[in-house]
Amino acid sequence: MACQQGKRIARIIGCGMTALRCGKAAREQPSNAVALMVEALQLAVQDAGVSISELDMLIALPSLMSEQHFMIGHAVAQQAHLTPLKGVLVRTLDVGGAGPVAALLAAKHAIEHEGRRAVAIVAGDTVASVPTAEFLARADGSCRPRKLDSRSSSNGTTDGSSSSSSSSSRGRKSSSSMDAWVPSPVIPNMYDRVARWHMQQYGTTREQLVSAGIGSSRSKSTKAPAAGTRALDFNCCMHQLPHTSSMLGSS
Repeated sequence: MACQQGKRIARIIGCGMTALRCGKAAREQPSNAVALMVEALQLAVQDAGVSISELDMLIALPSLMSEQHFMIGHAVAQQAHLTPLKGVLVRTLDVGGAGPVAALLAAKHAIEHEGRRAVAIVAGDTVASVPTAEFLARADGSCRPRKLDSRSSSNGTTDGSSSSSSSSSRGRKSSSSMDAWVPSPVIPNMYDRVARWHMQQYGTTREQLVSAGIGSSRSKSTKAPAAGTRALDFNCCMHQLPHTSSMLGSS
């Protein structure tokens, strides 16, 4: 994004996308998420007709599969030689699936209200390079509540006011709550719970929910040049997707 002279109005002036690899090719030549982000950044500034040194802000969205989980924006900025350039602001924005829209809004605000002139947004992941089981384990782990530390559950509180029996009871309660948590795959099953609540609360039908997914795929996602799938068929979805979670996952 960059601003127009005389007006603080944000405009998207460039875009960069790395080649999408999946299946055997992705597994044989696995990529690094940070390296993919740097490559996409270089393509974007080239498309915009500016140089890396002209950027004064970078917003990065974290990668699920990357080993760099803390402040990934700074890792990207360092590899792209944005840091230690003076005056460059780097942010990592972690809001899950809302990341792309949230990053665009943050960049717009930075240009129109924070005096930034050229902001880059980067995101990248290597999901296609790992087995499905590993992807599910990471995705589930990012959603599940963390178990209580075993030492704290056996030693009580820091001031010693809790007995070992009460601590043990808390530990058992924590374990049972973990067992009752949403089963794997967590994200689709959480969508399922929300969808079922909506159907019970408002009388929404399965056909109406399917129509929402079909409309979204036809009007937006399948028109992207690099879309992985094309327009969905209503009858196909109704017959092939017996569960609400699977149906919502198709959208």
